[in-house]
Amino acid sequence: MSYCPLPFRHVFIEPRGIKPCCSFTETAPITVTQWLSSDRLRNLQQNILSGSIDSGCADCIRNEQQHGVGTRLGALQHYGSTPVSDTDIDYVDYRSSNVCNFRCRSCEPYFSNGIAQDVRQSEFLQTLYQIPPEKTATVSDKQWILDNISTIDRLMFTGGEPTLLPEVKEIVNRIRREQLDTKIIMITNGSFRDPWWLEIASTMPNVNFTVSLDAVGPAAEIIRHGTSWSQIERNVLYLANHGHSVNFSTVITQLNFFQLGPLLAFINIVRKFNDRPNGRTQFIQICNHPRYFSPINWPDHMRPAAIDYLDCLLALDFVDSARDVLVDLRNNIIQHEFDSDAWTTAQRVNLELDVLRKQDHTWLFEPTK
Repeated sequence: MSYCPLPFRHVFIEPRGIKPCCSFTETAPITVTQWLSSDRLRNLQQNILSGSIDSGCADCIRNEQQHGVGTRLGALQHYGSTPVSDTDIDYVDYRSSNVCNFRCRSCEPYFSNGIAQDVRQSEFLQTLYQIPPEKTATVSDKQWILDNISTIDRLMFTGGEPTLLPEVKEIVNRIRREQLDTKIIMITNGSFRDPWWLEIASTMPNVNFTVSLDAVGPAAEIIRHGTSWSQIERNVLYLANHGHSVNFSTVITQLNFFQLGPLLAFINIVRKFNDRPNGRTQFIQICNHPRYFSPINWPDHMRPAAIDYLDCLLALDFVDSARDVLVDLRNNIIQHEFDSDAWTTAQRVNLELDVLRKQDHTWLFEPTK
């Protein structure tokens, strides 16, 4: 059965428009109000209730079948598997702008205005990515959120980098001022220097900070260009010690695959930083977009080293859910037939970025324990 509750309970707002969730492959260039009364949403809901796989859901279902994880499965854990047929939005993912101080190599222009600047300088990158028509991309659905804030159970902010965006501050302040129980999920790169966010972390019990960490030290500064590792480390340790809730999110790509050892060791230290029950859990995902950065695709001469490296990682102490993802990744590497075109594209992208940024990414493929 392919039932998913998200099109009935969730809306995803981003610079290009509206989707029912982050994994849906179509974006409607309309407002939330228009989306909720649209034929497209009605048809999607009918497909779900009839057991058909909607075209926008196919990638999510495929990833679920291949890797055993996916957006739909996470939604079923939260909402349950009993089908609903009414539309009652209680979960909003709000990505109001692509303004970001990072240029992560696996990101794209609609989620980072810095990446957009890189793409404008490379004819090759322009064949792979769409560029927003303006330097930054914004949406105008903030008022819809403010008007419906009392009925929203979960509100996720990401971007861009949400801690840079004044509209995010405005919404958080509204929730704090009215003492609402709305659960706030702040997906951040952890680079903020504004002490307001540290104060929010320690005084608002309904705010969860999820810090995106794909590597540590010099590796982080190449993979997530714009990183000052010392600043992020200070913020992470503060959140772990003083925040009401903090977790860590890692997306495994080819770029950070051989740098996972130091990252897992760092997060293990943070998890044991003190006895506060404030989360400190690591969520690991396998990159499936862009597909050419997938960590299951290795040339034959690199595949044995990749498997050996994973075996070393699996001997470490970390949460069971992360271990399950790594075990599944190992199995997929063994079974995957090498895609030379995807590998060539990934290498070309990274070489283009090396030139633009005066960096050398190639040492990232040296296993680091």
